[in-house]
Amino acid sequence: MRLFILTALLGLAGMRVAYGQEGPVAATALSAQDSMAAPKSPFDSGSVIKGYSKAEITGADGKTHYVFIPASGNGFAGLLPFYRREEELRRFGTEPLNIDVDKVQSIRLQGQYYEHMVLKGKRKHVLARRLTNGPVELFSYIEVKEIMTKSGDGMPLSLGSRAVPYWYLRRSGQGLVVVDQIEFIAQMTHYFHDHHDLLVALKQRKLKYRDMQQVVEAYNEYLTRPVPVDTVIPK
Repeated sequence: MRLFILTALLGLAGMRVAYGQEGPVAATALSAQDSMAAPKSPFDSGSVIKGYSKAEITGADGKTHYVFIPASGNGFAGLLPFYRREEELRRFGTEPLNIDVDKVQSIRLQGQYYEHMVLKGKRKHVLARRLTNGPVELFSYIEVKEIMTKSGDGMPLSLGSRAVPYWYLRRSGQGLVVVDQIEFIAQMTHYFHDHHDLLVALKQRKLKYRDMQQVVEAYNEYLTRPVPVDTVIPK
């Protein structure tokens, strides 16, 4: 078995963030009349054109559409820009259309799966990317915020950006749980209470909010580990 848990306890690398491209805000909604039917050619989301890639989108009505959307690993919130056809995307000066993310149930983009986060029946207006699939699923939405760096005397220096991750957990297909950054240790020791080594690492603060993916992967590995033969109780 991989020595993943040991690695997690010794120290974890920081989160890797893939920055996406924001599209223009042109208020447009998808309609049944739009040419959103599956293309004749086989679905292939591998290529990126002007920051956009072909995606398979499932609407709130359960119908599947194929469009070009930003090839972002961050997830999506607010309006989702899209092009219906590749020729529209390649045409100079053509602006993308937009759809409210509340009208999108899920997205498959470049081998990744995104899902609209619904907490206790209420939409969070966010399409988050699934990072970990297993007994416990982990979804992530990364908000990129602008920040102003200042000098020692408080004078503004430059405008930068900071990636702020939001984590969502789902166990065995049950309801979503939002990970609380402030109550992270208390919440996660309760959520993963049956994994002793993980609890120790959490209580000793060797695992932090930014390490959420490693926490979930370690727990899923623990749940799916092979059972030693000598521990099997004979009937």
